[in-house]
Amino acid sequence: MRRFKQDLEKEINEWVADDLIHEDQAMLILQRYGITPGQSYNLGYTLLIGLGFLFIGLSVITLIGANWDDIPRVARMSGLIVLTASTHLVGIWFYGKLHVNKSIACFFLGNFFFGGSVILIAQIYHLGEHMPDGVYWWALGCLPLVVLLHSRLLAIQMMVLALLWFYLEINLGYYPATLPLFLAAAAYVLVRSEVSAILFLTIFAHLGLWLEYSLSVYWAQGGQLNWEAEHLIVTVGFFAAAYGFSQ
Repeated sequence: MRRFKQDLEKEINEWVADDLIHEDQAMLILQRYGITPGQSYNLGYTLLIGLGFLFIGLSVITLIGANWDDIPRVARMSGLIVLTASTHLVGIWFYGKLHVNKSIACFFLGNFFFGGSVILIAQIYHLGEHMPDGVYWWALGCLPLVVLLHSRLLAIQMMVLALLWFYLEINLGYYPATLPLFLAAAAYVLVRSEVSAILFLTIFAHLGLWLEYSLSVYWAQGGQLNWEAEHLIVTVGFFAAAYGFSQ
């Protein structure tokens, strides 16, 4: 059915381009089959595109970092801002053309540039009082796009960054009180988009870790993830909940 919807949307767009049907008729046909324009996709193709943009983002950040000392400070700042802004503007342009998947891919890449900019600009001005803050603002910068686009890919990207921030915080003895904010955003996407087992398990794992750590702080009055006997009850409860959702 997913493949059928993808092919049907492509055919309908060609019918409109050839003036065989009007745009209003095309929208009615799409609505009949529950197709949102620009959101049909092939999982394997989407995965390959996502990996491609991931490696592009990492390679650009590595290239800039390797030549960081040889670049003038003004060029560093302007280059990072232009790179991040231009990638997001291209994503907005694609979204305006109803190419939702292409816009999400651009935002996915742009989020890497945004994170690299946060870290590298902090390095320029020696802003390192609390290192996990950089990862936190990186994840927080992804959140509005996640909510607005209902993108599972961007939600998973945000949750991975939130998990990294979670571990950095607790290793320094701080309590990650705002992790539920990211959980709520990801849960909103899960409800508004198609069912995604990967996103669901990501949210479930994050929620479990956060609750277990919260209980560690409450029971042991410490800043580390200490496993107490009471955690077994919570863990069993999570397994029961997971089994219920699986049914």
